[in-house]
Amino acid sequence: MRSARRFWTCLAAVSVVTAFLSGCNGDKLTTYPVTGSVEIEGVGDLKVGQVIFTNDTITAKGSITKEGTFKLGTYADADGVPAGTYKVTVLGGSISKATPADPYKLEVLVDPKFTDAKTSGLEFTVEEGPNEFTIPVTAPGKTSKKAPAAPVRTET
Repeated sequence: MRSARRFWTCLAAVSVVTAFLSGCNGDKLTTYPVTGSVEIEGVGDLKVGQVIFTNDTITAKGSITKEGTFKLGTYADADGVPAGTYKVTVLGGSISKATPADPYKLEVLVDPKFTDAKTSGLEFTVEEGPNEFTIPVTAPGKTSKKAPAAPVRTET
């Protein structure tokens, strides 16, 4: 009898804990896949760096791979981004210019204006469903030869 009582007590405790933990997800918004690439005008795809989407309540980020692509995550790596409009920051640099005398010398690959959401001029709208974007940037010291345009949304 004592074993049965202990079993039911433990089962009830596990049920309460499970119910409590499943309710802890209430603050998370539904996320949608966001992938893409960063294109440096006249150079090609950025192959090292980070992309950050921010608005008043959400920050999502993702690293740019050596293949030149990124996947954004809000609550975990690459878990997606809630629907909404976001200002975009692009960080791009390489230690390829390092020397024995200066092993941490960083080569900046993207114009510094893109390192701040307030000055980047980039804004994206994440929609429900998969989202794929090409983010246009310029190299340091270069001005765009193109008229300012909204980021390119690639249908998937």
